[in-house]
Amino acid sequence: MHYTPKERIDIGRKVFTHELSKEDAARKYEVSVQSIINYVKDYMKENHIPVVPEATDPLGIQTPN
Repeated sequence: MHYTPKERIDIGRKVFTHELSKEDAARKYEVSVQSIINYVKDYMKENHIPVVPEATDPLGIQTPN
């Protein structure tokens, strides 16, 4: 299936907000789980949500306590 950028972002929102799981969304929209992951990333970028959380260590390495 082919979805518009707006539709992809809406699908990503549904997964991001736990309305649908990645697997359920992939089945419902007839796309791969990897595509769903990309739609979630698109949603996050569109809404200025960091895709990668900031590291607490200055070198970007989290060490166990």
